[in-house]
Amino acid sequence: NSIDGRTLPDERAYAAARAMLLDFFKYGDKVNAAVDTIPKFNKGRVVVACLVDDSEDLELFLNSIKSAGKAGISKNKFAVFTTSQSVMNDMKNTKIKVVYIPELTNVGTIGDANVGPKLRRYFLQAWVAFACANNLNKVMWQTPGTYWIERPDNIVNAYPAVESLWAYKGRNDK
Repeated sequence: NSIDGRTLPDERAYAAARAMLLDFFKYGDKVNAAVDTIPKFNKGRVVVACLVDDSEDLELFLNSIKSAGKAGISKNKFAVFTTSQSVMNDMKNTKIKVVYIPELTNVGTIGDANVGPKLRRYFLQAWVAFACANNLNKVMWQTPGTYWIERPDNIVNAYPAVESLWAYKGRNDK
């Protein structure tokens, strides 16, 4: 290994990657169909999406929605992706679009694919983000604990038209 401080993957890591990619191909059509249900806005408007997969993230997300309301951002601006039945049930009366993908509940948790919650989250986030992009959904992604002080459309339109904008100010999310 010629790069100081870098660790090359071992066979276990390769086995996990192969197992997760098999799930990616197995459930790809389900994810694409689910992504097709989120709102599409035009003329510089975006939907704000978030992956919420447990009660702790749900609590953070609901607080984020309260801050959005104070900033004048409508709940119909948001979409939540989840693989959790309990999150879906808790979100039913919020007027926020919930994209429930139960087929992904065990992705990244069983057998060779068991990569732990952190890598599982990164994998699912990347998966749904790319699925949205492939479906031509203009999406701003947020972490569950985002505090809104400005409207998302204003944030996106303040920058030149590019494929991706990234901002990091959170809890070590990629």
